[in-house]
Amino acid sequence: RGEEGTLHIDLGAIDEDVNEDGVRNTEDRPFPGRVTGDGLVSPEEDIGIDGRNDRAELDYYLTVAGVDTSGLSQDQKEQQFRSLSEYEGRDPKDPEGDNFDFDDNDRNDTSHINGTEGNLRSPGGQKPDTEDLNNDGILNTSNDYFHHVIRIADDPEVPGSRSPAGWRLFRLPLYDSAVERVGKPDSSRIEYGRLVLVSPPGASGQRNVEIAKIEIIGNEWQEDDIEVLEGGLPVGEQESFNITTVGTDENLSYRPPPKVKVRQRTTGSRALEREQSLVLEYENLEPDHQASASRILTKNTDYTKYTRLRMWVNGEEEDLAYVVDQDSSELEVFVRFGRDGDNYYEFAARVFPGWDDRNEVDIDLMTMSRLKVELQSGRTDSLGDLLSEIDSLITDPGKRDGPQARYRVRGNPSMQQIKQLTVGVRNQSVVQSYSGRVLVDELRLEEARNDAGFAAYARVNTELADFMNLDGTVEWRGENFRTISSTGRKSSDYKTNLNTTTNAQKLLPGSWGFSVPVRATFSRSESLPRFGPNSDVELTSEQKQDERTETTKTFYEVSVSKRFGKFWLTRWTFDNMNLRFSQTRERGISPTVPLSRRDSETMTFSYKMPLPKPSAKIAAWMPEFMPKAMRESRLNFLPTTVNYTLNAKRQDQATWRRSNQDTTVTENFTLKETYTTKINPLTALQGNYSLQVNRDLRKKYDMSKLAFGREVSRNQKADLKLTLRFLRWVDQNYTYQANYRENSDPRQRRATPVFDSVSGAPVRTLDVTTKYDMSANLSLKLSQILKTLGKSGTRKGRRVKSAAGDSTGNPFILRRLLYYAGGKIEPVRTTWRRNTDARRFNLTARPSLSYQLGIQDSLEVSKAASGLTQQDQNSRRINLEFATGLRLPLGVSVKPSLKEDVTSRSGSTQDRLRLKKEEAFPRITINWGRADRLPLLKRLFNSAQVNFSFDRTKVSEGEGSLNPRDLLSKGVSRQTTVSWNSQWRHGPSMRISYTRNVGEDLDFELASPSDSLSANDTPPLRGTSEDEKNKTSVEMKYNLRPRNLPLFGDLRSNVDLVFRVEVESDTRSSGIGEQEATPISETGRVKVELNGTYKFSDNFRGQGVVRVENNRNELTEKTRKLRELRISGTLFFR
Repeated sequence: RGEEGTLHIDLGAIDEDVNEDGVRNTEDRPFPGRVTGDGLVSPEEDIGIDGRNDRAELDYYLTVAGVDTSGLSQDQKEQQFRSLSEYEGRDPKDPEGDNFDFDDNDRNDTSHINGTEGNLRSPGGQKPDTEDLNNDGILNTSNDYFHHVIRIADDPEVPGSRSPAGWRLFRLPLYDSAVERVGKPDSSRIEYGRLVLVSPPGASGQRNVEIAKIEIIGNEWQEDDIEVLEGGLPVGEQESFNITTVGTDENLSYRPPPKVKVRQRTTGSRALEREQSLVLEYENLEPDHQASASRILTKNTDYTKYTRLRMWVNGEEEDLAYVVDQDSSELEVFVRFGRDGDNYYEFAARVFPGWDDRNEVDIDLMTMSRLKVELQSGRTDSLGDLLSEIDSLITDPGKRDGPQARYRVRGNPSMQQIKQLTVGVRNQSVVQSYSGRVLVDELRLEEARNDAGFAAYARVNTELADFMNLDGTVEWRGENFRTISSTGRKSSDYKTNLNTTTNAQKLLPGSWGFSVPVRATFSRSESLPRFGPNSDVELTSEQKQDERTETTKTFYEVSVSKRFGKFWLTRWTFDNMNLRFSQTRERGISPTVPLSRRDSETMTFSYKMPLPKPSAKIAAWMPEFMPKAMRESRLNFLPTTVNYTLNAKRQDQATWRRSNQDTTVTENFTLKETYTTKINPLTALQGNYSLQVNRDLRKKYDMSKLAFGREVSRNQKADLKLTLRFLRWVDQNYTYQANYRENSDPRQRRATPVFDSVSGAPVRTLDVTTKYDMSANLSLKLSQILKTLGKSGTRKGRRVKSAAGDSTGNPFILRRLLYYAGGKIEPVRTTWRRNTDARRFNLTARPSLSYQLGIQDSLEVSKAASGLTQQDQNSRRINLEFATGLRLPLGVSVKPSLKEDVTSRSGSTQDRLRLKKEEAFPRITINWGRADRLPLLKRLFNSAQVNFSFDRTKVSEGEGSLNPRDLLSKGVSRQTTVSWNSQWRHGPSMRISYTRNVGEDLDFELASPSDSLSANDTPPLRGTSEDEKNKTSVEMKYNLRPRNLPLFGDLRSNVDLVFRVEVESDTRSSGIGEQEATPISETGRVKVELNGTYKFSDNFRGQGVVRVENNRNELTEKTRKLRELRISGTLFFR
C-alpha cells in the first residue's frame, strides 16, 4: 500500500560485505583457541557488526579525519565531530548510525529499526548480528541476482485487486527474459532477497510503502504455443496467450461458480477458505487458432474407476462479440487428457458468457472409451489409410446435459495412464479475432463405478483313518468385487490349492519300524484382466484368455527314517539314517512374461554314528593324599557323537520377457556337507568340532571318478573347555575357540579376478577369515585357605597340649585371626581373555591346519594380488581383570578391582600398528548396608544404606608402540559417587546421590622418523580438552495405598508419587597446542519435578507431572526456563 516511489526487489546471490572491509564481521566473539563462538549474544557483544560501541566509533571517525583525540574529553570529542564537514548530518552519539531504536507507541517511525547495536532485547536479538546471512562461515562477495522493479504510481495492479483501504496486488514474473539480470544468477539457488525503496526525483520528506505479504507463487499449468489449425493463417505479432489465477482472497470482484460451496476455514469462523480458478487470457486470437495450457502430472492417474469427468467454465463477460446468437458461439473451450500431446482424449464445446450451465464440461468416460475401440477397429479414410484420430458429435441428453459437444480420440491413449492434462480456447470464427479471458474451475472425477461384485470360497478337509489326509480350497473373486483394502479391482481371480499327506509306512509290516510320509501339494492361480496392458478398453472373453496371468506349482516330498532296533547291523546303518527327497515344479505365463519355468530338486541325508562309550581309570595308582576327584578320573576313548549331513540342491530356471530377445536360463547345482563331532575324554575336558564344505556341482562332477564338483567355501569351528575342580580352594576354567571361514566362490567375491602373468589363465584364490578366542578364569577361595590354616589343634576323641596351643585345644591368637579373616575375605577372581580377528584376501593356497586352528599365527601362503578395497586386516585384544572383596563389621563391605585392556590393529601393509591401552585402577566400591543400626537413625529409618565408589581410568593410544615418543593421545578420568538410600519408618523411601566426573585428554602430533625425539620424549602437543561434571540428586518415593474413608468406603485406588530434585553443572575446556585450556562451555541445570501415577481400578489409569527446570549458560549469562504441567488419563473398555 502506497502511492509514490519505486520498489526494487533483488533475488539471488548478493554481496554480504556491508562494511566493505573484506572481513566477515559478526557480534559473536570466538572462544579462546577456537574460530567460532556460542551462537548467542551477551550484553558485551551487542555492539553491532562494525565491532565498535558508540565511544569507539567516535574515536575511529575522528582518527580517520586526522584529529588527535589524546587528552580530549568525551564532550570535546563530540564538539570536534560536529565541526567536521565530512560528517555533517551524523549524530556524534552514534557516528556509525547503527543503533537500534523502535517505539511501539510510534510505529510509524522505523528509521532505526534495522540497527544492529543495542538490539539484544528486540525480537530475534538474541542471535548475533552478522554479515554472514546464510551462516555458511564464508563472506560471499559476488553479486548474481534477478532485479525486479515496481513503479508504485505507474505500474498497473492485478485487475480487481484494489481494496477500499488502498491495498493492491502486483505480480512479477520471476525469471523470464524480460527480467533484468545482474551477474550470472541461478534460479535454482536463491539465497537472498533485498528490498530497496527509492523516492521520486526531487521529492522531499519521508515516503512510506506498506507490504502485507510477499509470496513466491507458481502454477503447475504452463502455456503452450499458439497452434494454427487447418486453413488458419500464421500467428500474428499481436497475438498472445497467458495463464494466471484468480481467487476470492486476492480479487474482490471474483465470484466462484454458483454450484461450488466455499467452506469456512474453521468451525464458527466467518473467514472462508480460498477458492480460485485458472484464467486463460487470450489477446487477438485469430480464426482457426487455438491457445492452451498443459499440466504434467507427477505420476500416472487411473480414470477407469470413474464414469464421468466434469469441470466448470466461465466465458468472457465484457466483450460479447463472440456470441453470435442466444444458442451459438464462435469460441470453443476444449479439454484434453492422455499420455502426451500425441495420444489423448479431447472434449470440445461452445462457450457462453459467465458461469452458464451450458459451459459445464461433462464427459462420459465410457462413451469416450468406446470411441477409442472404433478407432482401433481399423477404420480408414477415403484414401484407404488408417485413421490416427476419430471424433463424434454428442447430442444425446443421456450422455450430455446441454448443447451438443464433440468427443475426439487421437493416437492410442489409455484411461489407466493419464499423465498430461490440457485446457484451451479455440476460435471457430471465419474472419473475426477475439480478446478476453476464460475461467476454468473444479476439474474433477465423479460417479465411481458401483457395479455389483461377487466372490466365492470353498474348502474341503478330510482324513482317511491314519493313512491319508486331504485339504483343498477353491477361491474366486469377480472383477467388480471390492474389499476394504482393494477398492478397485481390474481382474477376475481364481485360486485352487490341494494338500495331501500319505503315511506310506502303513503298507509295510509294522515290525520293520519304518516311517515314510509322502506329501504332495498342487496349487493353481489364474487372473483374467478387465483391460489390456496400459489400455482402458474392456476385453472380450477370448481376449481375456490371451492376456491372462496363470501360475501353477506342484510339490512332492518323501522322507524315510527308521526307529531303533536291536539288530546290530541295522543299528549301525538304517536306524541312524534319515533320507528326504523333494521336487518342485513351477510354471507361469503373463502378458509381459510369456515364459516362466522353475524346477528344483532337493535331497537331504543325515547319519548319526551310535558309538559305544568305553572308559578306563587312569589315575587309580595315585597315593591317598592326592585329591579324590583326580584319583577317580576316567578316560573316554571314543568321541561322544559323530554326525554327518549331506544336502544337495539343483535348480533350473528359465524366463523370457517380451522386452528381451532371448530367454534367460540360470542353473544352480550345489552340495553342502557337514561333519560334527563332540569329545569328552575327561570329565573336566570337553571339545566340539564342525566342518561345513560347500561345493558347486555344475563343473567337475563325475560320479564314476568320485568327483563331486568344485569346493567354493568352507566353515570350520573348534572349541575346547577345561574345568578343573581338583582343589577345593581354587576353581579353574579355560576355554579356546577357533573359527575359520574360507571363500573361493567367484559369484560372492567382489575382488577383481587375478590372471597368471605367463599363461594368462585365471588364478584360483581364497579369502580367509579367522577368529580365535582364548580365556582363563581363576577363582582363589582365600576364605577356605585361611579357615583351614586357622582350625583348632583338636584331635579325634581327645585334646592334647602342644606348643601351638593350650590344654583346651583352642588355637593360639594367630590361628584364630586367620580363621576370623577367612570369614571376611571374598574369593579373588581373575579373568584373562585374548581375542584375535584376521582377514586375508587373494591367497593362492589353503593355509595349514595349525593356522586354521589358531596354533600358528604366521601365514605361510603367498598372495596373488592386493588392492585398495580389500586389504588384509588384523586385530587383537587382551583383557585382564582382578576383583575381590572384604566384609567388615557393621555391615561394611569393600570391593576393589583392577582392569587392563590392550587393543592392537594393523592393516595389509603390516608396518602400521595402532595400539590402545585402557587401565582402570584403582576401582573400589564401599557399601555400608546397616547404617540404620546407629541409635539415632534406627528411630527414623527401617533401613539405610551408604555407598561410595571411586574409579580412575587411564587411556593411551599410540602408533607402533605406547612409548612416549609414539603416543597419539592419552587421557585420565576420575569418577566419584556417594549415595544414601533409606526407607523411612512412616513414609517414603529416599535416595540422595552425588556424582563427580573429571577428565583430561591430551592429543599429540604424529611423530615422524625425522623428528629428533628420544624414546622418553612426547611429540608436540596438538590440543587439550578437560571436562568436569557434578550432579546432585534427591529422590523420594511414596505409595498411597487404598484406604477406607467415611461415606466412600474402601477406595480401590493406588497412587505412586515421586519427588525429584536435581542440580547439575558441566564445564568443558579446550586448548590448542601448549595453550592453557579455557572454558568453551559452562552450563548448569536445576530441576524440581513431582511425578504421580494413579490407578483407579483396572479400567482407569493416569499420570500427572509438575516440573520446574532452569538451564543456565554461564558464558552467555542466559537462562532457559521450562515449566510443565501435564495431566493425562486412560480409560480401558474391556
